[in-house]
Formats: sequence, structure tokens, C-alpha cells
Amino acid sequence: SVWMQLGTFATLTLVACLAAWFTLAAIARRLAGAVDHASRRLEHLARVDVVTGLPNRRAFNQVLSERLAQDGSRTLIAIIDLDNFKDVNDGFGHAVGDKMLQTLGARLAGDTVRSSGVRVFRLGGDEFGVIAALSAHRDSPTQILRDIRRVLTPPLTVDQHQFQVAASIGACTAPMDGTEAEELFRKADTAMYEIKRRGKNDFCLYHPAIEQAYQERLVLTRELRDAVAAKELTLFYQPVINLQSGRIDGVEALLRWQHPGRGWVSPGVFIPLAESCGLIAEI
Repeated sequence: SVWMQLGTFATLTLVACLAAWFTLAAIARRLAGAVDHASRRLEHLARVDVVTGLPNRRAFNQVLSERLAQDGSRTLIAIIDLDNFKDVNDGFGHAVGDKMLQTLGARLAGDTVRSSGVRVFRLGGDEFGVIAALSAHRDSPTQILRDIRRVLTPPLTVDQHQFQVAASIGACTAPMDGTEAEELFRKADTAMYEIKRRGKNDFCLYHPAIEQAYQERLVLTRELRDAVAAKELTLFYQPVINLQSGRIDGVEALLRWQHPGRGWVSPGVFIPLAESCGLIAEI
């Protein structure tokens, strides 16, 4: 009788242990599934811009790297920077600015651009990125950039405020301009800033001469800062003569810069540099 009771107890204990084990195993599977789902969800969110719903800078880098890994694939890389977007945020608030970005993102990702085989990303701030696969003979980088401008051109209305969109677009192509993602992004960015310098609201394809001129301006800007600090700029006074009386009615004050290595630098060169880098007030 005692042995039978012990056997029954052992059996019940074993059954309870097995039931507990299966229950724990089921819980573990559910937890693993939940963790996997959460992980995939976080991975998805890490690649999506929360304002526009477009793929973000991380996704841009991944897609570009995948395109570049395909040997011989011609690819257009473009950076779209909205001109004077800060004025929208400052004048109407960030909520209006976000809605404007959402509308523009939807436009860029719409059928008109998609028909050209373009993938659109929001890189951050007021910048969008574009990656387009170019066929060997059919697709023209210039035509795609014109299509992008055409999509951005119509005015948009946000909270009863109408805005005319202007954007500076810089672009380059692979493999002609490079085969590394970071190099191509830098060159597209350089082309975009060239458009900013020329007056904004246009597009520009990268060319080595652009980068050379850009680097030259950076060097000259640094040298101008040093010249201002060292008080190397000089005023020349040119008489203003009254042609009727022949008398000097006044003088015109002219700023001149004699560079120790370059010689006389034209005011037409260094005055715009001073204005763009914030030195003009000090001068």
C-alpha cells in the first residue's frame, strides 16, 4: 500500500513537472516570437523617417551600397535641399514645416517620379535624397533632375498658407564619378552647394572643376579670415571729380587686399566670400 502511494505520488509529480515544462516551453516560444517581432519592428523603424514615412539616411546608405555592389550599374545620386526652409519653421512653426515636408515627400515618392525608377529618402532636416538606376541608353540624369524639379514646382497649401517651393539639387553618377558611397554623397553635396552659391533653385551635375573651385574658395576663405585678423586689408581713396567745375567733390573709399602670395585679390572675389562666411560686418 505504501509502495502504491509512493508510485502514485511519483507519477503525479512527473506529470506536474512535464506539464510545467511544456507550459514554460510554450511561454518561451511566445516570448521568443514577441522579441523577434519587436526586433524586426525596431529594425524597420530605424530605417524610416518618422515625419514623412520615407526611408531615412540609414536606408539611403544601405540601398546605395547595394547598388554600387552591382558591377557596372549606372546610378544617379541626388541631394535635394529646400531653399530658405528655415523661414517656414521660424515664421509659421515647426508643425507647419513638418506638414510641408510630408507633402513634398509624398510628391517626390509619387507616380511621376516613380515612373523614372527613382527611390526617394529623407536624409534629415530639409534634405531629401534620391537614388535612380540608369539604364545603359534610355535614362538621362538631366531629365530625371528636371522631373524632380517639375514635381517640386507647383505651390502647396498647408493650414491655409500657400508656399512656393524652391530647392537646390546637386547630383552625381556612378561609376563615372566614383564607386564608394561616401565619395558619391560628398560629390553630390558639393554640386548642391554650387547651386546654392549660384543663386539657388536649380540643379547641378557634379564636375571635377566644381570641386576644384569649391576647395579653392575654402582655402581663400581661410586666408581671408587670417587677413582680417592681421589687418591686411587696406583702404584706397579715389577722388570724385565734378566734371563741370573740375573740383574734387569727395572721395570713394575702396577696400583692397594684397595677398602675400597671390598679389592683389579683386574685391569682386573676396567681398562675396566675406558676405557668405560672415566676415563682412567685421570688415
